[in-house]
Amino acid sequence: MATVPSPHAHPIRLRFELEGITSKTRWNLQRPTDVWILDSEVVGRLTISRTSFDFARRITDVELHSTINSHRPLRRAIQEFGQTGPDDRTQVDICVRLATLPTGADPVFALLAEHQIFAGLDEDVHTPWRTNQILDAVYDPEAHLASSLPALPPPPPVLSVRVHGDLRHPCAGHTSGLRNRQNPVLAIQAAFGTGKTVVGALIAATLAEADEEHVVVDAATTNAAVAQFTETLLSLSDFQHLPILRFVADSALREGTPVTPVDLHTILRRLARDYQAQLRDYEAKALTKDARGRELIETSIFHPERTLTLSEAERDKYVIAERENPLATEKAVGIMFRLRPPRIV
Repeated sequence: MATVPSPHAHPIRLRFELEGITSKTRWNLQRPTDVWILDSEVVGRLTISRTSFDFARRITDVELHSTINSHRPLRRAIQEFGQTGPDDRTQVDICVRLATLPTGADPVFALLAEHQIFAGLDEDVHTPWRTNQILDAVYDPEAHLASSLPALPPPPPVLSVRVHGDLRHPCAGHTSGLRNRQNPVLAIQAAFGTGKTVVGALIAATLAEADEEHVVVDAATTNAAVAQFTETLLSLSDFQHLPILRFVADSALREGTPVTPVDLHTILRRLARDYQAQLRDYEAKALTKDARGRELIETSIFHPERTLTLSEAERDKYVIAERENPLATEKAVGIMFRLRPPRIV
């Protein structure tokens, strides 16, 4: 039995309890599920939005949210087969099956190492890239990195950097040598608290400043780590002029990942204001359309309680925004690359 706070909300929310589940294992946030409304012909796709484990009762509370394609069929089935109580909440019998996990961020690095996508670069004798060896050494437990690189030149005693205006000494001068090497991929592994975030941010910033023809791409295995890396980049006082862009998926925002001033959705929202004089008429219209749809989507992400009491017309606006906004965002991103091409992503 699942409780529906409001059959008129967007998205549809199903709340239920799992008894005898000793942990939230497998019931991960944003994992897709297939839900059948008993006695109906509707099987809808919903995603796990919230889980909470009560250790004392050995019960896990779960909340599912409907996807854009399953919203209308689920709403009709709930209205037909559900039972509405005096508190205006609806209860409905359901069967839930965990769907196949989507490919997450972590397997990507293993796939990069496995498929040798940079093999063409490594075969160029005139450009001694070390990409595959670096990826294998970091993400393939059976690989070993041969130490055949030429020795680094003698480094300066200490490399200094200003963070929020204060002079810091985060690392030895070996870092400055790394950014001059012909290594398209640099992986950093170090213990917690050793300053690897500052070192990585400094390398990315100096690379971006020295080479205007290429974009420096930084990645981490968690959204929180990417946010921390971005904030560190923004704190480097000597590199405030570099345009930085952080991509963060809506699913990560729903999970509560930290936001930064250079997140993609924030940058796109500011384009019309910051570059008003440089915009063409059709670009201004495209940005306005994207901003309107994005405002609705962000309301459902950051303030989901506001979508519980929507009129039919308002719900239709949310559905249309979720369906059409990706195309509008794609056009807005193209405008961004013309007006504000990022140097670090």
